[in-house]
Amino acid sequence: MRRLTSKVFGALCVAAVTLEAAITEPFRALASIGKLDLAEVCCTRESRLTQLVQEAGGKAERYSIWNGFDLSTEGGTNRLIAELKR
Repeated sequence: MRRLTSKVFGALCVAAVTLEAAITEPFRALASIGKLDLAEVCCTRESRLTQLVQEAGGKAERYSIWNGFDLSTEGGTNRLIAELKR
């Protein structure tokens, strides 16, 4: 079994921290606003979870690549953050 070099390990750690920050920021924004009961991210157009929340009288929205929220890009992530802050 090969071991990771310290350089590769360090690069993986930096990538993990960067990914964590990109993922948690939109959810922190949502928690501080409280307008939605559910913000479903990276889902299908017909996701059952959002549908069930809406049928129960809650407010739920879907955010995914198919409706302009491509979280693999900085622009898509920033768009989601801005949307959740509204």
